Amino acid sequence: MKTLFIFTIFLSFSCNAIDTEKPTNTINAENTPEKSANKIEIIQNNLNVKPIKFSHAINTSASEYYPTISPDGTKIIFTGMDRTGYFDYKILFNKSRNNGGEDIFFSNLENGNWQDSRDLRILNTNGHESVNQLFENGDLLITGNYLENLGPTKTDNGANTTDIFLARSNQNFNLTHFDEPVNSIFNEADANMTKDRNTILFVSDRPGHIGDYHKKGWLWNESYWGNTDIYVSTNNGDAWSNPINLGSKINTPYTERTPWLSSDGLTLYIASNGYNTDRKDLNIYYFKRTNKKDWEHWEGPFEITGLNGQTDDWGYQEDLNGVVYFSRANKLDYVPTKRGKDGTGFIFENNYRAGYTVYGQQSGSFKTAEQTDIYFYNNKNIALTIPDLLFEVDSYKLKLNNDYIEKIIDFININNPQKLIIIGYTDSDGTDKHNLELSMNRALEIKSLLMDKNIKANIETIGKGKDNPIASNANVQGKSKNRRVEIIFE
Repeated sequence: MKTLFIFTIFLSFSCNAIDTEKPTNTINAENTPEKSANKIEIIQNNLNVKPIKFSHAINTSASEYYPTISPDGTKIIFTGMDRTGYFDYKILFNKSRNNGGEDIFFSNLENGNWQDSRDLRILNTNGHESVNQLFENGDLLITGNYLENLGPTKTDNGANTTDIFLARSNQNFNLTHFDEPVNSIFNEADANMTKDRNTILFVSDRPGHIGDYHKKGWLWNESYWGNTDIYVSTNNGDAWSNPINLGSKINTPYTERTPWLSSDGLTLYIASNGYNTDRKDLNIYYFKRTNKKDWEHWEGPFEITGLNGQTDDWGYQEDLNGVVYFSRANKLDYVPTKRGKDGTGFIFENNYRAGYTVYGQQSGSFKTAEQTDIYFYNNKNIALTIPDLLFEVDSYKLKLNNDYIEKIIDFININNPQKLIIIGYTDSDGTDKHNLELSMNRALEIKSLLMDKNIKANIETIGKGKDNPIASNANVQGKSKNRRVEIIFE
């Protein structure tokens, strides 16, 4: 790999004509994908999830997607499309610096609340930049149209080639370009590396894919990504191996995207439209294996019950706490006011997202009738935790913090739950009777606040005192985490 200093990056490159010659390093290339795909029965597991949409601190009237989270869950980095301006939780128009196309944004979790997101402008250019993975030390895997891309400057359809880069946080996010054979003159994106960084999974439309070639950038089967497959390459210390196509068990003649490998290396999550009946919208699937050195033999695909919606779902990732993050496209109630030849242009939007009529812009990478947002879920279905610092000491009375309250209300409104369960907790200090009363009164206080703000959901309140601690009560920090109010969406 070669290091590229960020201040040298200002141009974008595009893809070359396609060589249809098949390489010899594909797995099970002799199996016809249509036949193998038709034999696969999608088995659903028992987990019925309830995805929750992030508030306007993360999601805006533009499109946000491909979330990646820090291991401790306190920072989220994501990609935004055409995010030149947006409506935040205050329903006020704000300008956000944007260099055009896809850019990288981040938000920090402070006192249980996600802060208004900001652009990571040192990595953003007038081309496309998309974040793929956040490492424990702060390094990033990104996809971009930077100067070092291997593809030529122009193609017959004007589509830009994308390459994979490593952005090192300890070097002010200077970029390291993955040389051949990982990157090529074709499109590479959606990279995911193992913890030791010796194995990389990525998406490419290079020759050797399963099925016929369809160009990235042209609308095909309602996708602008064409026929992309998932590849794997390993590093022996000196160089990366020739990428291996994961074969027709995982790849189809349609679009495969956003591979993510579990921490134990045994479960692979992908997004694909090749296993759907209509072959249009991306859905999230996972595959299992028993040997993490075996890239050929997988069981699946499996589908998580309740996860996939009626439009594109993609970009699955988990943090160390088991919280899942992904992207979902939502249908818009809109009337186009201007549209380009490729179906892009400005849309007229009228929904809760802004509270009233606004204008937003859609890119050719997405369907003009859809807008992509970032969601999360976990097994506990806890949507929101209100920390103790928002209450007076040993009291159920809320401190005056309008900013925080506005974000709570926005978070609930954007998800529009049918039922909310509000549960109050305390630390282990004090009597059981006092703790039960305090925890219930705090839950009731939050219920009163929500009702005053015209929240329409059915609200149930529970006080559990010192039960169910989430941290140790033996120290000050742990006690502070245990004194909380949780709001569960149902």
